Amino acid sequence: MKIVKKIYNYYKRNGLEKTFLKIFLVLGSKVGLVARPPYEYIQDDVENNLANYLNKSNMEIRHIAIVGAHYGDEVYRMMKLYPNCMFYLFEPVEKYFNHLSQKFRTTDKVKLFNCALSDKKGFQKLYETNIDGSQSILRPGRFAKEHYNINIDGECDVEIELLDNILPNTDIDCLWIDVQGAELQVLRGAKKSLPRINSVFIEVSIKESLYDEGAIMSDLNKFLDEHKLTLVGLGTDHRNLTGNAFFLKINDT
Repeated sequence: MKIVKKIYNYYKRNGLEKTFLKIFLVLGSKVGLVARPPYEYIQDDVENNLANYLNKSNMEIRHIAIVGAHYGDEVYRMMKLYPNCMFYLFEPVEKYFNHLSQKFRTTDKVKLFNCALSDKKGFQKLYETNIDGSQSILRPGRFAKEHYNINIDGECDVEIELLDNILPNTDIDCLWIDVQGAELQVLRGAKKSLPRINSVFIEVSIKESLYDEGAIMSDLNKFLDEHKLTLVGLGTDHRNLTGNAFFLKINDT
C-alpha cells in the first residue's frame, strides 16, 4: 500500500512518463542494472556502515534519534543491524505517529514522541500538504511547488520541543533529521546536546530551500562545522540539487 502511495505521489508531481522512468530506475537499481541515485546511496551507506564511521562495532551503537520519523522504514532496517540500539522517534503528524505506534508496539527499543523539534518550546502551526511526507512547520516555497508540486492542503497546531529538553544527558550516535526545511531550527534546539552527538544525517537543498525561510546546505554546513561536525558524505539529485548529507565528528587524536 505504501509503495502504491509513493508511486501515486510521484505521478502527481512528475506525470506518467517520468513515473514509468522512475519505476524502471528503481527496479534496475535493485537488480544491479542501474546505479542508485546519489541521495539513496548516501542513506544506504549510513544505515549499513554507521558503526564503521564511528569506529565501533554494530553492537556498540546505542542511541539514534530520528526527527521526522514518517513511517519509520529506516528504523526497521537499522534495528536488525544494531540490536542494542535505542531509537528515539519524533513525529508530530498524527497519522504517522499512530502508524509508528502500531508498527513498533512489540519492541522496547523504540521510544516515540508525538511532537516536532525546533529551537523553542510551545505550539506551532504545521502545514499539511498534498504530498505524503512533505508536511512542515514551514510554508512550502516556490522551489517546492515548481520541483515537487507541493501545495498546502490544510493546517494544524502541533507541540514543539527542544532535543536538549528531551534527551539532555544522552550520548547520541546519530541524529537523523528529515523535517522539510526546518533542519536548522532542530539543530539550534540541540546546542547543548551537540557535544554528545557523534554524527548527523540530514536532508539538504543546495541552491535554495524548498520551504520559506528554510535552511540551505551552506547554512547547515557552517553551523555543524562550528560544532565540530565535518561533512563526509553528500548525495544530491542532479535535477534540483536536493538530497542527503552526512556529518561526522572526527577525533583528531
